[in-house]
Amino acid sequence: VALRMGEAANAGIATPVMQDVQTTVQSAMAQITQQAAPLFTALLIVARAPPGQPLTPQQQEKISSVFPNEANDLFKNIAEVLPEDPQVTQLKRIADKLECVEAKLDRLIKAKGGADVGSE
Repeated sequence: VALRMGEAANAGIATPVMQDVQTTVQSAMAQITQQAAPLFTALLIVARAPPGQPLTPQQQEKISSVFPNEANDLFKNIAEVLPEDPQVTQLKRIADKLECVEAKLDRLIKAKGGADVGSE
């Protein structure tokens, strides 16, 4: 059968078996496309969301438009459970400490009257 299908394909002859195979493949590809596109859309939304934070209303709306409620809830939970990147966490700590130092320096400047600090 496979040999005859190969010969028919090479000869360009459209046999009923070849037409059935072609129809089946085309319908399967259409189903795969319909089911894969929403999945990839949702995965991109979750990948771009800040780790450890809930999805924004716009992101939730987009996911709910392409998925049923069960899958929508699953993607919300995934986004909230993903841990934050350790590098981002450390950078946030550094930024917080710098803000504290800046506030302390501002208080010192105000306590000294402001004029003395600039001349040192």
